[in-house]
Amino acid sequence: MNNTILAEILVRYGELALKSRPVRKFLEARLVRNIVRTLKNNNIHTDKFKVVNHRSWGRIIVSLYNWDYAPFGDYQDKELEERVVFILAHLVSGITSVSASHKISSELEEILEFTVKYSSEKLQPSSSFAVRVKRNGKHPYSSNELAGKIGEKILDTIGKEKQLTVNLTNPDFTLSLEVKDEYAFIFHQKEIGIGGFPQGSQGKVASILRGSVEDAIAGFLLCKRGSISIPIIFERKEKESFSSNSTMLEKHLELYRNFQPLKEHVHFKVDFDEILKAIGFNRLQCSTCDKVCIGVTERIIKNQHKDGITLGNSSDAILLRNPEKNFATDFIPIYYSLIALDIKELFHPFSNEMKNSFCLEYCPGFKNQKKNEIEPPSPEELSEIVANANYTMVKNQ
Repeated sequence: MNNTILAEILVRYGELALKSRPVRKFLEARLVRNIVRTLKNNNIHTDKFKVVNHRSWGRIIVSLYNWDYAPFGDYQDKELEERVVFILAHLVSGITSVSASHKISSELEEILEFTVKYSSEKLQPSSSFAVRVKRNGKHPYSSNELAGKIGEKILDTIGKEKQLTVNLTNPDFTLSLEVKDEYAFIFHQKEIGIGGFPQGSQGKVASILRGSVEDAIAGFLLCKRGSISIPIIFERKEKESFSSNSTMLEKHLELYRNFQPLKEHVHFKVDFDEILKAIGFNRLQCSTCDKVCIGVTERIIKNQHKDGITLGNSSDAILLRNPEKNFATDFIPIYYSLIALDIKELFHPFSNEMKNSFCLEYCPGFKNQKKNEIEPPSPEELSEIVANANYTMVKNQ
């Protein structure tokens, strides 16, 4: 059984590099662990990659291997490279950008020879290009000198044939090199990542999910800041008065399972139909829904080590009411992650096709919130509804 390097994936991180040495070491180790777990959770065969942290350089490198056999359910070569880049950029918090690169020697002649061949394959006729170089270590050339020599070599070799021009401001094609000691990494694309901190470094939260993309993104934003999220889903199966949310919740749960680096995924399922019937559709309001969902969630996580609850109320959704506080006597923070943010401008793994109005489309509670004549349930009645709510814990490998 033989294997060769298919690609070297450069993983860059931002905020965690600013921490003290012990904290940075912990965060980098957590990020490496999360990369391995996330790739495995997304069906990338463990024989296909190796993850190494180069602390002095500030890079994590994921080496992809091209084995002489293809394990069942695995990806083919080019598809594997693209899939891994996508997973790292879109599903692993703590990463600022990712690039699939080719590793060669840092010897000048080899760099010049390879970059000409590489550019010849990638550059389109009558296009402009630029060369960007970052260098770390001792070399007989500076970053600017190397960039100039590469650009000159490209122009001399294929410039006239392809009618190429140099444009350092807004090029059609950017050839990038990161040179570290005896190696050089060549690439031309950079996939922007989630950023933030590695999950599992900042505690655990319970995320209320009711089928709205706002709820899903609110939990994700806490995950981006390093938290592990335990989804608490309020499932509505019946279609009386307004639509079911089961299909949307399953999509949200699938994405939570994909981007959370856990060996075992756990979520809690609450019978939302039962709760809504107890409230009554004729007096259901957004504020009442929030109170009950917070109360049930606090009941579920009572005596567990959870650092807060996320709720997806955006600024538009709370214009007619105030954000709800904790329901129980024990103080548990409620995080309204979207209260000052526009979800259209956020980078998140939930696609546009999942977007729906807050909370459930055609929900009578949103319409009733504007009606002053509606008398909501009393605190005693709400407490009874919360105490009688049925829920189950669901484990997924």
